[in-house]
Amino acid sequence: MRVFRLLIVWLMLLTGTLYDSQITADIVSRVKEEYKAYGHSAVLEISEDLEWYVLNTEKGGRSRSELYSIHNDIPTILPEAFWFKFLSKRWLIAPLKNGKTYCRNLETNKESRLDGSFKGFAISDNRLLMVNNKSGNMMILDSGLSILWESGTVEVYDVNEQDKSMVFLQNNTLIDLDILTLRKKEMPVKEKFSWIRSSNNRIWTLDDRLRLSVGYKGDSKIKTIDLELPPHLEVFQKDGWQADIREDRYLLLPVAQRKKENKELADIFYTSLSYQYRKKMKQWAVCDIQEKKWQYLPREGDWYRTQKFISDSDFISYDVVSKNYDTIGTPKVDIQLHIDWGRREKHLKSPNTERSHFFYHKGLGRLLFFDKGRWMIEDVEKGMVLPVRMPESTNFLNDKESGLTDEPWDKVELINDETVILTEEYDLYSFNLRTSVLKKLTDGRAKNRQYRLIKEKDFSEASDWVTNKRKCQGQSLMVQFFDRSDFYSGVALITADGKEKWQVKEEAYIKNAKRLKNKVFYTSSFYNKPLKISLVDSGRSGLIRENTTEAETNAFRYSIFQYPDADGVLLDAVLLYPKNYKSGEKFPMVVEVYENKSRAITNNKLPKLNDGLGFNHMHYVHQDYFVLLPQVGFKVGDLENSVTSSVTNVMQEVLKLKDIDKDRIGLIGGSFGGYEVTMLMGKTKLFKTAIAGVPVVDLPSSYLTFGKMRNQPEYWRVEKHQLRMGKNLFDNWDSYLSNSPVYHMKNIDEPMLIWIGKDDDNVNPDQGRSFFIGLKRLQKKAVLLEYPKQGHNITDPLAAEDLNIKVWQWFDYFLKDNPPADWIRPML
Repeated sequence: MRVFRLLIVWLMLLTGTLYDSQITADIVSRVKEEYKAYGHSAVLEISEDLEWYVLNTEKGGRSRSELYSIHNDIPTILPEAFWFKFLSKRWLIAPLKNGKTYCRNLETNKESRLDGSFKGFAISDNRLLMVNNKSGNMMILDSGLSILWESGTVEVYDVNEQDKSMVFLQNNTLIDLDILTLRKKEMPVKEKFSWIRSSNNRIWTLDDRLRLSVGYKGDSKIKTIDLELPPHLEVFQKDGWQADIREDRYLLLPVAQRKKENKELADIFYTSLSYQYRKKMKQWAVCDIQEKKWQYLPREGDWYRTQKFISDSDFISYDVVSKNYDTIGTPKVDIQLHIDWGRREKHLKSPNTERSHFFYHKGLGRLLFFDKGRWMIEDVEKGMVLPVRMPESTNFLNDKESGLTDEPWDKVELINDETVILTEEYDLYSFNLRTSVLKKLTDGRAKNRQYRLIKEKDFSEASDWVTNKRKCQGQSLMVQFFDRSDFYSGVALITADGKEKWQVKEEAYIKNAKRLKNKVFYTSSFYNKPLKISLVDSGRSGLIRENTTEAETNAFRYSIFQYPDADGVLLDAVLLYPKNYKSGEKFPMVVEVYENKSRAITNNKLPKLNDGLGFNHMHYVHQDYFVLLPQVGFKVGDLENSVTSSVTNVMQEVLKLKDIDKDRIGLIGGSFGGYEVTMLMGKTKLFKTAIAGVPVVDLPSSYLTFGKMRNQPEYWRVEKHQLRMGKNLFDNWDSYLSNSPVYHMKNIDEPMLIWIGKDDDNVNPDQGRSFFIGLKRLQKKAVLLEYPKQGHNITDPLAAEDLNIKVWQWFDYFLKDNPPADWIRPML
């Protein structure tokens, strides 16, 4: 057969027909032109009052953003920007790609472009404050976006949006400006200061010598306090001063342990310390201004302890460096709770510092925390810990990395003074922090439906002094659900005790759900559905917009099915049919693997030739391939067999469709999918060829590699992340070897294409190279593509298109018997 095929290729070379049928530049141009007819839209931003949205549309190789009101379909073309942001109900701002800042008043339709990069503050319906943090320039705009006031260079400033004023330092003058009336009060200052704050009719300043000054607005009397840190501490000034004032009494000052100048020529590392030990650790000091004393100071020599506020006046402190915690992804640490600004201390039983893992209620003295797959409740004063009584059928452990990260499904949300919402795999539960009563609110597990809470407003956790108070969701809860049977979703309103008031279900997948009281705005789309934008008000569904121009691009057949893994657990899979599918005809198939590719059907994807990992499933549908997108099953410590049995089982199920040519099936995957591809090719004979991008192939070497992206060893990724080994390399040598694709390379007989980015800081490029070198030494057929100046994804447009075309040419040669591209021929 091989001799016959070579003879055919030789005859085609002689006649010249080989080159006529290659995927040439002309064919690529024709396909790209065809794809220009297809459009895709997505909502980028929604206003807080749900009255406005920004819609981005890609079509014809171009991208444009438009502003819409929910009350009409009249677009306003917006300039090219990195992102868009609504400020209150009246303003829209955006940093433009030409370096300017775009401003728009939604009521007056006036717009302006400011030179430079500005941050915006919506002071009122007719006052917009814009601040350029780089140049120090500030300006106030009216409703027509005319400049009412403009400053020169401002050194430090603070905006008080509540009383609509700002204070700033300019030319040795402290200025207090009323943003509405533009009246200002000036006060000359002798010393410059580095930090300023305006609160409750007071102005606070702090200079480099730690001289704290405070005065009432309009009063020339200034009270000055000279603060002095102990010798072992210094002010932490990275990214500017980040102090804060609380209750008009407590100063929060960022500090760090004072270190001697490092005169060592070598970088020194210790097995007892994490790799972060060389960085200055930001700590917090608390000064009681009323008592004129430091209420809390980090201890001398406590180099690596940091603090995080978990209520207005209470904070935790912990050390993630000296215990070598870079061995795992989510460290479990010893935590001290400091109560009332550090006046009292309690040792917590909770080991978690991630905000999604705990909820602290100061008034009740209770700490709810997640550990070892379940929720626990701690009485802070008594030091007692009890598990939350969860029904046996429930699963509160997120299946991310097969549960190895020990994470909950979602963060805790407060719905009234003492009750929170806990998220389970399928259902939502209320939990009373005072009585410890857990109550199920939904019936998702019985309906094979997953419920998630729609928050009324996102909560920012930008700094470590932000508390973990949640916005109370009220007596009614807006929820979104996802049906596992058809992948469709919907929204519903339920009472705090679980009674459903109304429900709306879409024959599509819902995204961007945003709630305001009894209203919810959302978008929906699907493989067969164009983008829809909807607003549900008290259960009455209203269609705002439907992109009917997309409908013709998505009239393709698909099927969703389930198959069992090795343990009989049912997993999802999606089969996409060729564009020109006809029953009874044979078509080739490409299988794309990662973790759960079946969810890709919930997106309305455009056919393109610029995917950063080299594969766009819609392109292959258009080129008359079947595309299989399976969810893959994983067993901790045994990916070798769990991945192999999972993919073998899904292939047995899908090949019941006789229109799939079982002799013309290819496999592709990138990143973790690249690992799966290289493993499957050494363990099965299911595929005629395979393509692996940026793969990990050698677990022991990856385990002992220093990762550039996170600046720490990679063993946490192998043990606790996608590779799921679960155990230490040195206690599990044989398993690490058998779970490494290089261990099975000798069994590979089919040709493979491997590609890497030479500047990949996520996966060491030597992983992909070593796999190619092994294939070369074994005299297997393979090609390696190395893209210079590219990383884990190919971001350069020309390089991305080159990779996509080469992947296409590879599959067309091996799965359709089309002639090989010139770059493939040397391998043959």
